[in-house]
Amino acid sequence: MMYLVVDRLSEFNTERLRPIFAERITDLIAGIIDRRREQLRGALDALRRQYPDYLAALELRFLRQSAVRQEVARYQSLFDDGLIPQELFDDLRRDVTVAHAAEPRPRFDIGLDTRRLIERLDLLAALDPAQLDLVAKLLRPRFTVPNERIIRAGARGDAVYFIASGAVEVRLPARRVRLGSGEFFGEMALVTGQLRQADVLALSYCRLLVLRKADFDRFIAANPDAGAVIERVARERLAMNRDDSGGGDDSGRALVVD
Repeated sequence: MMYLVVDRLSEFNTERLRPIFAERITDLIAGIIDRRREQLRGALDALRRQYPDYLAALELRFLRQSAVRQEVARYQSLFDDGLIPQELFDDLRRDVTVAHAAEPRPRFDIGLDTRRLIERLDLLAALDPAQLDLVAKLLRPRFTVPNERIIRAGARGDAVYFIASGAVEVRLPARRVRLGSGEFFGEMALVTGQLRQADVLALSYCRLLVLRKADFDRFIAANPDAGAVIERVARERLAMNRDDSGGGDDSGRALVVD
């Protein structure tokens, strides 16, 4: 909604204010509106990554509300032009509003299944269900506030972070990548412990699940079969990172954070 308001302000500035005020004033206003638009775009992107399903449902609900308003406006126009009687207009408007009121509100649910969350990490994806359950029990919660630094470039890698809810920004030397709920970062710390190559900052309030290398090493020592599988996947990942030092896509699966 706010994004639409900013777009309307931009149109108002161009079409209504420019003919009245000096060009320098309207250019200053246009600059303020553009900065506000960028701030909103960033906030919406963070929200979309934090609650993707919920925001998609909200956007769909907003489109339906817009359609309802347009439909009622068409009926109003027909009535004002004398093309339909009062009784028919009232029935049409009532049918539309009743149908809209019956539509359920989007369900807000930030919960994620821990097993499904760690299964997305390719280092662990080949483990059997019993082994995944053991790993899930090692996860420790961590909560962050907006702009909190989660990982600092140059620090020793000692954990992988799963984003249960929230959004973060990975600040690589050549680019920035945003990750949201259900994604992860810092995974190569589990097998290499090498220095971090990027800063990671929270874009919102985040609920993270942290798997520390020390806990993971104890799991490997107690489960040598799982360790062999993870070592094979890690070798493949290290080879991929050497071939593509610029990182991968926004999924977090090929990011060089560690």
